[in-house]
Order: sequence, then structure tokens, then C-alpha cells
Amino acid sequence: EFIQVLASAVVKAIVSAMTVEQREKREQAILACTKAVYDIDPNEVFCNITIDISCWPPTRANSTVAIQCFEYKHTNPKYKARRHCSENGNWSKIDFTDCFIQDPVVDPVR
Repeated sequence: EFIQVLASAVVKAIVSAMTVEQREKREQAILACTKAVYDIDPNEVFCNITIDISCWPPTRANSTVAIQCFEYKHTNPKYKARRHCSENGNWSKIDFTDCFIQDPVVDPVR
């Protein structure tokens, strides 16, 4: 529970530091995510839709979903964040690795 409270505080801090335009883009993406129709049978195991800094759609168990990185300082919305849904229908930690802008001198791969 402590981790959830901490994560919630971090999300609130990031959102409050966003520009108005960044907040509007985030809200539009969340609205689109929550209104979308998903092809998931309610009788199968899946991870529920989850909203944090982004919106993670309902996802079949034992699969990974990739969504556009949020736009914020030192992030690149051209890349994808990933999250795995376990075989039990539980979300893993979010992998934001690709979202953060790398220094091309240090990391010439990008």
C-alpha cells in the first residue's frame, strides 16, 4: 500500500508540473483509452484498465502492451512504454526505458 501511495504522489507531482498543453494531451489520451472498445472476453484472464501517468488498456494475460510515452521533460513521445500482464492478470512495473531521451554521445544507438 505504501508503494501505491508513493506512486500516486509521483504521478500527481509529474502531472502538476506539466504544461497546460501536455496535460490536455494526457487527458485526451486517457479519454480515448477509456472509451475504446476492447476485444477481450470477460471470461478470460486479463489485466484491468489502469490509469496512472498514462492509460493502460485491458490486456490479455501473459502478454505485453506498448503505449506512446507521455510528453514531459526529458521524455520522447515518439517511443513506447511497455507493461506486461502476468498469467494471473496482474500488471508488472512499467518499463519507461525507451521514453527517456538518451545523450547521443553516450548512447549512439538512438
